[in-house]
Amino acid sequence: MRLVGLILLLYAAVAPAGAQRVECGVLTGKVVHMVRPKYPEVAKAAGIQGEVVLEALVGTEGEVLKLRVVRSASPLLSQAAVGAVEQWRYLPLRLDGKAVEFETTIRVRFVLPKKKGGATQEKSR
Repeated sequence: MRLVGLILLLYAAVAPAGAQRVECGVLTGKVVHMVRPKYPEVAKAAGIQGEVVLEALVGTEGEVLKLRVVRSASPLLSQAAVGAVEQWRYLPLRLDGKAVEFETTIRVRFVLPKKKGGATQEKSR
């Protein structure tokens, strides 16, 4: 099924362990491979929608090393978001020419299509 509404907002900061912290919006991790989450059919049927906020640690080669759910509208949506985001790849972040790990906050929003006349309507491509 097609995901009708998915909004991803990315903010990055330099990883802990003594590294300098950069304010949100100043430095942004660039996603070079993004897998879109699939809207769980059970969540759709139950009318569940909302946002999942994840914190990720991205490695020096751009791979997602760790993911933590900060907030979620539903465990069903959390599973879908985590399953997709763990496959993402970032452009390695370099400071002074050296690749460094960094943390990023990812917001994934699941939105159900609006109903018209009792039936679900999706825009055609």
